[in-house]
Amino acid sequence: MRTLFAVSRWVFALCVTALPFSADAQGALALEPCSPVKNAIALRCGKLHVPENGSKPSGRTIALNVVIVPAAGPVTLPPLYDFPGGPGIAETVSADFWLTDGAMHRAHRDIVLIDQRGTGGSQPLHCALPFSDPFHEMFPPEAVRHCRAELSKHADVAQYSTDASVRDVEAVRAALGHERIDISGLSYGTRFAQAYALAHPDRVRAMALIGTVPPDMRLPEEFAADAQRVLDRLLDECTADTACAKAFPHLREDWEKLRARMRSRKPDFDGRAVVPGAFWEAFRGKLGNTESQRQVPWFIHALAGDNAGAALGLLHSEDPPIFSSGLLLSIECPEDTLHLSTAERAVNGNGTFLGNYRVQRQYDACKAFDVAPRDPAYRKTKTLPIPTLFVVGELDNVTPRSEEHTSE
Repeated sequence: MRTLFAVSRWVFALCVTALPFSADAQGALALEPCSPVKNAIALRCGKLHVPENGSKPSGRTIALNVVIVPAAGPVTLPPLYDFPGGPGIAETVSADFWLTDGAMHRAHRDIVLIDQRGTGGSQPLHCALPFSDPFHEMFPPEAVRHCRAELSKHADVAQYSTDASVRDVEAVRAALGHERIDISGLSYGTRFAQAYALAHPDRVRAMALIGTVPPDMRLPEEFAADAQRVLDRLLDECTADTACAKAFPHLREDWEKLRARMRSRKPDFDGRAVVPGAFWEAFRGKLGNTESQRQVPWFIHALAGDNAGAALGLLHSEDPPIFSSGLLLSIECPEDTLHLSTAERAVNGNGTFLGNYRVQRQYDACKAFDVAPRDPAYRKTKTLPIPTLFVVGELDNVTPRSEEHTSE
């Protein structure tokens, strides 16, 4: 198969004039040498306590987990603040990336990593919810209600929003004494970057947005259509590639066999029954990056055959411990999913292998999670006078280039 274009975190460059900057810490955030990554150079780590509820500064606090990967050489650039995808992914675990593949980007700048409130070491909102499991329904409402009740014992989930996290980053920036910063963001991290830049445009010198999520996108509204588009492209790629076509000469027939199997009353794979919608959601997960996309022809062929057990086992993946599904619900429910109408949910995913399963399961989970929808006025996109590089993948199954969702 021809090389598939997928975005890597290291594929960016800020093409603007460098500014001298000193990144010494100041203020309330005390940093100490640390080595979160085995055998790594000494990093700088610290905790900054911020109010959980911004309107109640004397109330419960959150200790934000901050890791700074120091510049490898003389500091001549502003620090780079990196924001991860999700929402729900811890950021500080990416220190290893900045020490290895991403080391070139810290040649003359510090890298600032902050676990967003609700993730990693910043009051994580962990919930044991089936997410990428073909054997169980996604987001069981009763489990979501239990999750909400347990989290509420130590957190007000309504305070774990994008806006609240923007205030956290500004508090960290001020505590570190960084006059201006550069930003990189991936997927949801690009929406977060835009929100921070909108709130504090004078503090941002430049941004690199990888797989951009604009404010007017209502997650997961477009997941099914984008997944189908990527799958169709992969099938075409395999047909056009000599080696792939030879290895899987009947790939489209295999795909139709798999679809037929999933339409049966009780889809069975070597004696193991799966939940159709959950199965397709797990399959959609294999469309997320170049490495797993290369495996898709084999998955289709194996799952359509008589000995699909091995493929099914590989399709089932546990959610990583760095992921906080409670934060995903705290953010996406009020900011995205609850803004989808009954009519929109009913037709969502028509003509795709996923259908409206993800949208409807997430909407039901949001109702069970019980966080009020945000005022939709925030969805309006705005122009910012900040140099910004957009990196887009044609085979991005979540945030592809779209004329309908082009931010200025």
